[in-house]
Amino acid sequence: DVKHDERDFIKKLPRVQRYSKSYMHRDVIRQVIVTKKGKIITSSKDGHIKFWKKTADDIEFVKDYRAHIGEVHRMRENIDGGYLASISQDDKTVKIFDIENYDMMNIIKLDYQGSSLGWVKLKRLNKWILVVGEEESGIIHKYEIDGTKVGEEKGIHRTTINSIRYNSKYDVVVSCDKKGGIEYWSLDEKIRKDLRLAGINFQYKTHTDLYEIQKKSGTGAYQIEYSNDFEKFSITASDGLTRVFEMTTGKLIKRYGGEEGKGEITLEEMEYGRRLATERELYRTEAVEYSNAVFDQSGKILLYAGLEGITAVELETDRVVSVYGVDEIFRFVNIGIWQNYVSKKPRSVESRIQQIDPTIFTTAFKQDRIYLFSNTENEGERDVFNEKPSAEVLSLSVQEQQQQQQQLLKSTEAIVRTTMGDIHLKLYPELTPKTVHNFLALASKGYYNGTIFHRVIRDFMIQGGDPSGDGTGGESVYGAQFEDEFVDSLRHDKPFTFSMANRGPNTNGSQFFITTVPTPWLDNKHTIFGRAVSGLDVITKIEHLKVDKLDRPFKEVSIVSIDIS
Repeated sequence: DVKHDERDFIKKLPRVQRYSKSYMHRDVIRQVIVTKKGKIITSSKDGHIKFWKKTADDIEFVKDYRAHIGEVHRMRENIDGGYLASISQDDKTVKIFDIENYDMMNIIKLDYQGSSLGWVKLKRLNKWILVVGEEESGIIHKYEIDGTKVGEEKGIHRTTINSIRYNSKYDVVVSCDKKGGIEYWSLDEKIRKDLRLAGINFQYKTHTDLYEIQKKSGTGAYQIEYSNDFEKFSITASDGLTRVFEMTTGKLIKRYGGEEGKGEITLEEMEYGRRLATERELYRTEAVEYSNAVFDQSGKILLYAGLEGITAVELETDRVVSVYGVDEIFRFVNIGIWQNYVSKKPRSVESRIQQIDPTIFTTAFKQDRIYLFSNTENEGERDVFNEKPSAEVLSLSVQEQQQQQQQLLKSTEAIVRTTMGDIHLKLYPELTPKTVHNFLALASKGYYNGTIFHRVIRDFMIQGGDPSGDGTGGESVYGAQFEDEFVDSLRHDKPFTFSMANRGPNTNGSQFFITTVPTPWLDNKHTIFGRAVSGLDVITKIEHLKVDKLDRPFKEVSIVSIDIS
């Protein structure tokens, strides 16, 4: 058992070693981010990103984005917690979010597979640059927040980069790759030529321990985390070890976990065997690449997940201060920690410590929940059912699926979330059932996510819904073109009418348009199935974008997602 310790930095760790609560996604959660301002961000295999905020003794759900079609491969926030970027290898896009306002700002389409991403500050211009590592080649692509590509960095890595982390104190980036390579570099040309100009005390890697992982054949480096003072960083690796390096010297300070772990906890033989089997399974999957090791606020404690649970070790003495989750059945993977004040800062040191609600947030292998370890002893139900269980869990019957389909058909409202704002639609399923069903069914499976408004004509309309992005593509939910549904009571007699685009009679697919003026000449030629009732200013902004000779906007406006109600 861990001895009682009254030092302040120990008091600011969670006291309770069992998790106090857990919250759901609808698929396996891959990553958790805890920002300095108390925002919690979680991502899952089904492409969803959820935003939460820390409250006095819990967290509160704020917003859910279907950010990607496919898995969210990586997320990364910038150091001050203002921006978030996410990347998916399935839809080959990067999404950029304003964390403070929980809004999506931009979409960047990639013509390569991205493996990692990070934020680097150009101090001389006082702006953030998003850097994206390319799978296999290790080329680093650079973008401004608006999505403009501003260059590439070649030769820093020559294989897949797993983590890119910026150290703002020294204006230096540390990155690592799947072959164990660890590199220091900078966007500042002077610092790149001589790291010593930034306060780094070596000129050549041979003077450091940065080859430590690379020397072990077949060992990859996973995730990098900094201490709050940026003087140390941790790296997890495929050999099961967590290493701590000194930033200015690149020297190895500590090594924890794996076969060298001290095994502070004695497990019953059968339980140890079960956990060992889980451990081996984890290391055979890509899920292990999300393993990280985080520092507490003081930089004196390192927390890392392993077979026994989440171990908190004092770096100076190597003493294990606590092991969280040792009695739980899960293998925890990706960790974040909160140790600040949620409300107004108390005056006295003692009251400050008492009012802090230290919380460890962690994912677990093959679990669709985020687990919270805190000071709360929760003897009741710990697992909050904040999501409807998935079809895989409930094995929905055919009848239930049919009921869901009928409910979808009855939906009369949708919100088209774009990179310029939200457009609220009123739909007419009773008048044009087949057309509304086509739109809702496509929207519900994320078909329109990431598509652009490819044709914009001022004083006429804005057109979208084509995955190919040029007006030549798109397919209906029925697999073939379907017939028009003309209704006498629905006319193109006012602006903001929502209609189907087509190539002639009965050629409806997935494309649609929203008028910006009355267009009576379109009556009985294009099926009306809704009208915009809010976000009309967003439509007008899109309408007034500058376009090329083909009426394609120079500035791309994308559909982020479509919410159905």
